[in-house]
Amino acid sequence: PSSIPMERGDLVIRNFAVGEYLYPPGLSWPMHTGMFVRYQGSDPSDYENYRVVEAPGTGPAHVIDLEEFISQAQYQGARTKGLALGQRIAVSECAEGKIGAPYAICLGYKGPDNFRCDGLAEACYEAAGADIVPDSDCLELTPEKQFVAMSPAFGVAPLLTYKDSEGNEALIIKS
Repeated sequence: PSSIPMERGDLVIRNFAVGEYLYPPGLSWPMHTGMFVRYQGSDPSDYENYRVVEAPGTGPAHVIDLEEFISQAQYQGARTKGLALGQRIAVSECAEGKIGAPYAICLGYKGPDNFRCDGLAEACYEAAGADIVPDSDCLELTPEKQFVAMSPAFGVAPLLTYKDSEGNEALIIKS
């Protein structure tokens, strides 16, 4: 790849990794949302240079590199909402400002102090004057709805391998 496959503030979405979330019986979301916040480095083909903020179900919000984020399960792609540059910066800064915030399944899923993965993205977009999934509560908001509400990001999609639930490696091919 010769171009950065996304812009600041874009969502990156993948399937759950096995054991990633501990939901009550009957409640589950099969996808996970992170936000691309910045690129550092000189080689756009090295996905370790892409920084993503995520709120995983196993701990507080933190920064992870894109390669690690998408190597955990099937990568679904980067999604965009057509934000202006100032809004993209605001989304990224909001996400980075929430690093360390604890995970919350429902109470506080969208902040201000606790977050679920999709709630963190929604809160940061709302703080920047945009809304991904309007009027959603903790049971209605899902990464799947965010995926549908946004458009594919521009550029070259990552071409990497991932491990399925049995630990087998497979190639991710996105066009």
